[in-house]
Formats: sequence, structure tokens, C-alpha cells
Amino acid sequence: MDSQSQQDPTFRTPLCYTRLTAAEALKQLRQQGVAEEALPAPSTMALVLNRNGYRLRP
Repeated sequence: MDSQSQQDPTFRTPLCYTRLTAAEALKQLRQQGVAEEALPAPSTMALVLNRNGYRLRP
């Protein structure tokens, strides 16, 4: 995700904005060979990304 994210341009928050959705992140993990059983649901992946400070770019 770090290669697809950027810092808030105002530097007022520690949030990173990303161009990837949770579904796209899951798709890329599948392409890297991560087992389907090890992947969370898209809604859970979105929560994990948000908890780690990633937000979709407005």
C-alpha cells in the first residue's frame, strides 16, 4: 500500500491517502499467491486499512 499512497498535502493529519480500494488490495494479494483462506472479507480489509491510517483519496 505504501507505494500507492501519499501524505495529506496539508500535513495536518497523519493520514495517508491511497488510490487502491480494499477490493483491489485483495485482488493484488491473490495475484501474489496468498491463499484465499488467509484473506479477509472486503469489508474487514477496509477496516484494517482504515485502522492503519489509509483512506481513499477524496
